[in-house]
Amino acid sequence: MVSTLVLIGLIIGIIIYSLTYVYGKSIANFKRSMIVLGGGILLLLTSVIIIGGFAGMPFGIISIGVIFMAIIFFIVGKNTFWKKTACFIVLLYTVVFSAYTYFNKIDYWVVDKASVEDQGLLPYLHNIEGDTSIRGYKLFNILEGSKGIFLTLGEDMSGNTIELVNVENNNGRTEIKIRTNYNNSPEKNPYIVIGVNKVEPEILITNTDGTVYNEINE
Repeated sequence: MVSTLVLIGLIIGIIIYSLTYVYGKSIANFKRSMIVLGGGILLLLTSVIIIGGFAGMPFGIISIGVIFMAIIFFIVGKNTFWKKTACFIVLLYTVVFSAYTYFNKIDYWVVDKASVEDQGLLPYLHNIEGDTSIRGYKLFNILEGSKGIFLTLGEDMSGNTIELVNVENNNGRTEIKIRTNYNNSPEKNPYIVIGVNKVEPEILITNTDGTVYNEINE
């Protein structure tokens, strides 16, 4: 996720630099680079001051890419060969990264709680209802031939619902991000079943508040 946002920032930096030629081909490289740098700083300030918090973080990461591209232009901008080479490398990496992401895309979904019995998870559901102190996740095979991750929050999170934010496979680890919201849910031990077509050897499940959920060993 971070690498994607930085890459977006690099591309934006190239676009801003290219647009400066619309206003004049005689503009010095230093001024062009300063415009790119100013755009990156403006985006960074917007992410921190105007947007702020978790919502502003992606824009802050993108601004790092823009600022880094401005620095590259400061260094190699006077040399046309190296300037084109730097842009070519970024664009080539973008194509390769996009292709890699597409062919390794992970499919995930939230399993309908009404179909828990059909997925063969009813015994485990009865288990967490009988012992609300159970907290963590369990990996199962589900009927579609994919993997199912049964996550329970424990009795301390009673009344909360679980929202699946994102699932990614990175460097041999399946990273799952969830968000919890308190809305007087009747579940004494809130749970969610996540279907995933590809699971890596290591699984990391985190809440947006930083809570990490470990595997349940039974």
